[in-house]
Amino acid sequence: MIQKQRIYKDKGKPKKYIGKECLVFWRTIITFLVKSITAVFFKESSVSDALYISKAIFTMKSGALFKGSPPINFFYYLLVVAILVTVEFFQEYLPNIKLINNKYVVVRYTGYVIILMIILMIGVFNGSQFIYFQF
Repeated sequence: MIQKQRIYKDKGKPKKYIGKECLVFWRTIITFLVKSITAVFFKESSVSDALYISKAIFTMKSGALFKGSPPINFFYYLLVVAILVTVEFFQEYLPNIKLINNKYVVVRYTGYVIILMIILMIGVFNGSQFIYFQF
């Protein structure tokens, strides 16, 4: 009887190798991806149409999903979403780590330079994509 209690007592709690915040983050990402992929299947009228759209999304095939913009814009969108999710994660779970409102001048100006570089890399500075040009 004592041997059984020792065996069960040693195996009672599993060891944590991944932090709770990391698990919450990845569970949120996986839930969003599953919901987004299933939304394609519920929206389409047939499974073959849903598979065609899913294939077009994952292979970055130009056509109805990427009209007028090269597929590199999709990667820009992913970059922006990743930045937003990361900032939200740090604000929610690690409020002591700040990039823009940091008390150290070097860290704060590094944050400014990163934001400026992102704007310069992604921005469109000619009049071709101005949203209100038709009005």
